[in-house]
Amino acid sequence: MRLVIALMLWLNPLPSEIQPRFPASFDLCATVGRDLVERLVPDTQTNLDAGYCDWRRPGTRLTVRWANKNGEHWDYTSAQAHEEYRRSLIVDLRPDPSRSVWVSIGFRELSTTTAQAIAGVGEEARLVDHLSKSTKQVRLVTVLFRTGNLLIQVEYAAADRVRQGAVSVSRRVAAALDRLSPPEPTPTPPPGTYAEPPIACALLSPEQTKKLVHPDAYARAGQNSADCSWEKPNTSFDAQLELRFWAPQRGPAGDGVAQAKEMFSGWREPEPTPLDIADEALTFHTATTQRPDVPVVVFRKANLIGYVRARDPAKAEQAARWIVEALP
Repeated sequence: MRLVIALMLWLNPLPSEIQPRFPASFDLCATVGRDLVERLVPDTQTNLDAGYCDWRRPGTRLTVRWANKNGEHWDYTSAQAHEEYRRSLIVDLRPDPSRSVWVSIGFRELSTTTAQAIAGVGEEARLVDHLSKSTKQVRLVTVLFRTGNLLIQVEYAAADRVRQGAVSVSRRVAAALDRLSPPEPTPTPPPGTYAEPPIACALLSPEQTKKLVHPDAYARAGQNSADCSWEKPNTSFDAQLELRFWAPQRGPAGDGVAQAKEMFSGWREPEPTPLDIADEALTFHTATTQRPDVPVVVFRKANLIGYVRARDPAKAEQAARWIVEALP
């Protein structure tokens, strides 16, 4: 209990924005520009809806839409939009190679690539290519980017230059949003520290997770993207592997590294065993509602705290070592 209270106090986030960067609706379609639309989808009319605008002709389609999922985008803070962006990134980092997607005139069986970061589009952005399984050509490109409290998705399907078209539209929209409302200042973390925790479900490769959990187990994100558990179907609250991360930035201890050291010290009882992982690490046993004795490994790297719980002590330690190797 003492550790839980300390975490609540130390990890209290910075006060959320009173006013969202974009607090009211505006014409999203106008941010694209008619000249760019004419180049990418010639001789087309704009189709409008409450949540998107769409331009199409046979074989070609361009769509720009709001992508915030939980409530009105105007009610978001930038921090909330950022967390939703991270949670959706989990899916794009582990794509389903067999899913069907809509391309212009109907469903097509397309293979989906892993998400790739895009520089210079909003405050964070990524794209996903969708390739024809028969020709291996890119038929559809999806871009998701965040600007302040807004998440925007751009989809472009065409015969050629698909990626260039999708990125060009994304850059045009993001630049227009910056003109509407200047970018918010973002603090720079001290060198060697982490600005935020990693995306937990994406740290271990599929090959690594196969060695740690049952083949039927699937990854499920927690309330935020820094938590992840692997469970078999119909076995809630009985996870085979759990990961949790914290990256404190401020608090009674002062800087983030000192704060992380204070947090880490809360796991020093009862009688943990030290491990040679990262800057410091410990292993001990705890209990769950399903199991009375579960191995746990906690580690600290600079201001980042990692918590790994597994069915087997060796697997908990192996997971922690793989995670540390994957961290920048």
